[in-house]
Amino acid sequence: MGRYQTKRSNDLRKCPTILIVSDGLTEINYISSFIEQEYSHTDTFRFVFHPHMENASKFLNYIKKVHYKYDIILTMFARDEKTNNADTYNSLVFMEKQYDNIVSGYSNPCFEFWFLIHDEYRDTPITTIELNRIMKIKYGKNYKTNKKIFLDLGKKIETAIQHESRLNQHWLQQPKTSPAERNPSSRVGNIILKLRGLLENEKTN
Repeated sequence: MGRYQTKRSNDLRKCPTILIVSDGLTEINYISSFIEQEYSHTDTFRFVFHPHMENASKFLNYIKKVHYKYDIILTMFARDEKTNNADTYNSLVFMEKQYDNIVSGYSNPCFEFWFLIHDEYRDTPITTIELNRIMKIKYGKNYKTNKKIFLDLGKKIETAIQHESRLNQHWLQQPKTSPAERNPSSRVGNIILKLRGLLENEKTN
């Protein structure tokens, strides 16, 4: 599994260290592009990226082993029925309730749903295959690595956050279901809001 680091300061002992763990490179490419833009003016934070967690079970085990080493852990993962059973996915979703330093940014059925809600609100089920097809039509087959697309999405990020909030309210009004059953759903906005909050706190300190 790949791992790389972005150092934001020469004195790492004084830098809050933020680990970002994902189950794929698309999430890392997207969030690192966001960080590059939003954090370009500061060297207060140190970011460590860990992509390619193969499934929710390995994701869980990794977090349990390293959670105490980092000031903040941001997790980005998808339902992905092919590799994650419902119980393990739900456990990963609820891990942020076990550790104070974890913020979850999950997607159901896949991360591409976060891209979709930059342009439209949706609360009816959708498949990963359908989302991948929509993304390729909208952005081309290289959308997973195209920084220009991430920049363009950034201009509509407030809309995505609003749609995500509305969708979360929708699920609260439905008969009780587990996160694995909530197709579609997204909490990637949690990651964005957390990163923005860190910057706001830096300005006031």
